[in-house]
Amino acid sequence: MVPDHWYDINGVLTGSITLLPDGTVILLYTGNTDTKAQVQFLALPADPTDPLLRNWTKHPANPVILHPPGVGKKDFRDPTTAWFDKSDHTWRTLIGSKDNHGHAGIAIMYKTKDFAKYERIPRLVHRVEGTGMWECVDLYHVGSGNKSSGEPLYVMKASMDDERHDYYALGTYNAAANTWTPMDPEADAIPRTVALDEKTRTNLIQWPVQEFDTLRHNASYHSGITIGAGSVFPLHLRQATQLDIEASFRLDASTVAALNEADVLYNCSTSGGAANCGALGPFGLLIHADVGRREQTTVYFYVSRGLDWGLRTHFCHDESRSSLAKDVVKRVVGSIVPVLHGEALSVRVLVDHSIVESFAMGGRLTATSRVYPTKAIYAAGGVYVFNNATASTITVEKLMVHEMGSSSI
Repeated sequence: MVPDHWYDINGVLTGSITLLPDGTVILLYTGNTDTKAQVQFLALPADPTDPLLRNWTKHPANPVILHPPGVGKKDFRDPTTAWFDKSDHTWRTLIGSKDNHGHAGIAIMYKTKDFAKYERIPRLVHRVEGTGMWECVDLYHVGSGNKSSGEPLYVMKASMDDERHDYYALGTYNAAANTWTPMDPEADAIPRTVALDEKTRTNLIQWPVQEFDTLRHNASYHSGITIGAGSVFPLHLRQATQLDIEASFRLDASTVAALNEADVLYNCSTSGGAANCGALGPFGLLIHADVGRREQTTVYFYVSRGLDWGLRTHFCHDESRSSLAKDVVKRVVGSIVPVLHGEALSVRVLVDHSIVESFAMGGRLTATSRVYPTKAIYAAGGVYVFNNATASTITVEKLMVHEMGSSSI
């Protein structure tokens, strides 16, 4: 798509394709006008028989959606693939934006019968204060919740322009009210599949797309390693800049059974990260760590007892020691992850140079970090297994490390 009209002369941005029941393919996309306002356009394949759809014709009705009142002219982009609503026989598309009267990210719904004329549906589908511009939003059905109620569940996805991270959350969508409500209001890149967790039916499973497996080579395997409290175990790898790591851990069962104190205040972001040591955590992996571990990105579990005497498991990324540089963002992120009876504590970590992305408990929780080490780079960077729990050993049941090749495009 070439920016060659007044309405997209300052740039062609993200769009989405919709395949209609009769086989027609339509493209909705965003462009920057001659005044740099963001508006939406319609295009059709110039040759529908071309399997690669290499050439497109812009519709004469463009622009088909102008930016609405109450949002900045540069804050209205990335229409989703449309879906058909049987209640009024219209097609719906969602567009991300930002509230011009604050700093709230918002999702706006439009409907159409012919893709050339659109009507904005009253009310915002969703709004979160303080999150800034939402890019590349999406909303789609993934199944039903509790089997007795059968209430349909929908994923809301948004990419935050402020912090450059993607967020997926599970919730319910009321089409009549045009609102999506998250199941967990606090819920929180690598291409991934997204599906409903059939075991818990209360959260999503996110997992790297299968194509990543084809990049694996030079595997190393460890198992049955016991790591004492306060200990670190180095992994002897040929390189640590592009890796696919699968690890599973178990705490000492007798220590867990003997724990008789509740710890309900722990929080990944506010409790000091991996430096805060408890009876059953933290433990996990040190990524991009130099020999003296002055730099390290910590990927870890922290287990504690709740007031109901059940176990609560946090999974976190601690970037606070990821770099000696003073001018980079260093966060501690994460949340509670569901762990069912008998399950080992497992994580898959993909390392691609500065990107560290983790999928905990089969993908029930994900965390992404962008880190910029100054010492732990190339041959000077390494990976360690660590245990900073004060009362328990950990057993590494499985630790598979693959070196990863680069994808060819």
